[in-house]
Amino acid sequence: MKENNHTVLVVSATAVAGILVSVLAAFTVYLMQRSEIRADFERLSLDHISGVERSMAGDFEKIVALQSYFHVEHRVEEEAYREFISPLVTSSPTIAAISWVPRVPQGKVSADLPVWERDAGGTRVPALPRPQYFPLRFVEPKETYGPALGFDMASDPVRRRTLEIARDTGKLAVSRRLTLIAGAKTRVAHEKHMAADHGDQYGFVAVLPVYKGGEVPGTTAERRTSLKGFVAGAFLVGNIVHHSMSHLLEVDGVHPMNLHVFDLSAGNGFRSLYPKGAPEDRLAVLLGGMHKEKTTRVGDRKWLLVSAPSQAFHQEHFMWTHWGVLLGGLVATAVLAAYLNVLMQRGGERRRHARHLHEREEEIWLLLESTEEGIYGIDIEGRCTICNSAAARLLGYNDRDEILGKSMHDLIRHSRPDGTPYPSAERLAVRVSQEGEYERVDSEVFWRKDGSSFPVEYHVSPMSRDGEIIGSVITFVDITERNLAAETLRKAHDDLEQRVKTRTAALARSNADLEKFAYVASHDLREPLRMVTSYLQLLDRKYESGLDDDAREYINFAVNGAKRMDSLIRDLLQYSRVESHGEDLRLLDSEEILEEALDNLQAAIEETSAMVTFDDMPGVRADHSQLMRLFQNLIGNAIKYQVPDVIPKIHVDAEVSDDRVTFSVRDNGIGIAPEFFERVFVIFQRLHGREEYSGTGIGLAVCKRIVERHGGRMWVESELGKGSTFFFTLPAGE
Repeated sequence: MKENNHTVLVVSATAVAGILVSVLAAFTVYLMQRSEIRADFERLSLDHISGVERSMAGDFEKIVALQSYFHVEHRVEEEAYREFISPLVTSSPTIAAISWVPRVPQGKVSADLPVWERDAGGTRVPALPRPQYFPLRFVEPKETYGPALGFDMASDPVRRRTLEIARDTGKLAVSRRLTLIAGAKTRVAHEKHMAADHGDQYGFVAVLPVYKGGEVPGTTAERRTSLKGFVAGAFLVGNIVHHSMSHLLEVDGVHPMNLHVFDLSAGNGFRSLYPKGAPEDRLAVLLGGMHKEKTTRVGDRKWLLVSAPSQAFHQEHFMWTHWGVLLGGLVATAVLAAYLNVLMQRGGERRRHARHLHEREEEIWLLLESTEEGIYGIDIEGRCTICNSAAARLLGYNDRDEILGKSMHDLIRHSRPDGTPYPSAERLAVRVSQEGEYERVDSEVFWRKDGSSFPVEYHVSPMSRDGEIIGSVITFVDITERNLAAETLRKAHDDLEQRVKTRTAALARSNADLEKFAYVASHDLREPLRMVTSYLQLLDRKYESGLDDDAREYINFAVNGAKRMDSLIRDLLQYSRVESHGEDLRLLDSEEILEEALDNLQAAIEETSAMVTFDDMPGVRADHSQLMRLFQNLIGNAIKYQVPDVIPKIHVDAEVSDDRVTFSVRDNGIGIAPEFFERVFVIFQRLHGREEYSGTGIGLAVCKRIVERHGGRMWVESELGKGSTFFFTLPAGE
């Protein structure tokens, strides 16, 4: 421990001293580089911002020159205008266009150049009636901005406000940011530093008023009445910015400076003019880093120019020297510390490695001793090389030393379960050790030290070192209890099979008795009922004149009771014959069977005006007559158990899922309370008196038995007063 503490102390002190020296040297170099970069940035920024100011000042001088031209000339033709203005525009690549915008009263609009504007959707339409218009009459360059001729600048709120300010002040007025009308490429699009399209950047217009007489009147009212028109210049902010930096050096085609332009005359603070799409809060981001800012007057507006270094500037001025100094110092410190550490740790490394190996051995032994499974290892010859306590205990040995080094075949596997010798040539563990393949034996016997045997399941896995098989590991468990449980389970299974046979025989006898009862019910019981009914009806006809009303009522009660008994016997006979008289299941079209059932119910449907609807029905595997009776019973019940004066509405649906079809019969009848959902399917169970609804209480029991014969199930969902839905499943057709 003391040796380790001393090593750590020496190495740590060396590392700390080296790091401090490296950081101090790197910081000194950093401060020197930072000062040089700041000076270079200041120089480029001032040059860039001054270029923008010079460019706009020169362009506005050309607009003033054109104003003087219109003051002198009483009437200017287009050719003369182009001849005068063309040199001015050519010499200024930052002017997008210069136009003459005359004041045109409504009654003097010429047919050769109609006045137009844009509607709310941006579509070009004839200008709305106004007392006066300010259309673009001449424009240079015409080849680019010719489509804008005739556009009434007063139709646009931004341009109109700029015209009004220039008219009333007699001075140059500059608009707030806008998008120029022409959508064609600008005339300077080919130049390297110009923006290519009006949609890529914001623009603005600068206008100067031209008055009759060539002088600026003294009052606002006089200026408004003597206004002749305006000289208007269109500018793209991006062209001005890029032209001002055209002389700056580039790195990989990118300028070292980024210039951002903001309009401080906006009504709500400031507005970004360049670059287009920059968020309004971009100014806060720019002012947070290295930047150069300057405010300047542009006509009657105040602009803020903010210059910031571009990625190219950072690449060109990347400060790597201080990092190199720091990295070199750290590398030297690390090498020195590592060398000292190696020298001081080499002696203790061997001791730690030995201790680690000892700890690993202890962990492996703890793992082997913690399991209840017997584990032992053998070499190529089959001699035991390792053995855990569980293996010794299961084999009847008190000490592992009694097993180590011995032939495991001779100790525990010398004989088969019947006691016959087990040839050593068939030793599985030795074969695995030689062939290197995993083996598993589900049932075998091992022999204990006292000569007794016990059943085992064991696994044999090969062991290898450097790709060479050196033996195998055997894991085994005593399966005596598992075999006893399997024997008990087998006996229980045999007993269950015997019980099933006994119950099946009893069920067969019960079915036979039911068949006999069905025969008696069909013939012997119904015959006396028919006789009683016939004689009572004969008595009523023969002595009709001699019977009073009470006698006739009694006879009617007896006849109805006999008829109900006959109906009950017939339904009971039908219930008993679901299993015994059913046909083989075959593929059927359930829609055809449903239509047959509806034909049988036609009288009841017409009598109640019932509405029965159904969706497409799938194919099923079923008994034809029983499926028809199933549909008939359910739809018949839906018609019968109906709210008075309400037209029955029944809908039949089917849903196929895997190998089953779930049918549903939904009605708008009287409904069923939840506590009777199971009772309605029990034979002879009625929820209403015969005075309310006729029936024997067997119909739904027959339906359920038919469904169960097909291997399905049946249930109901209902709410009192809101109708019921009966569901049942049948095997799907192929």
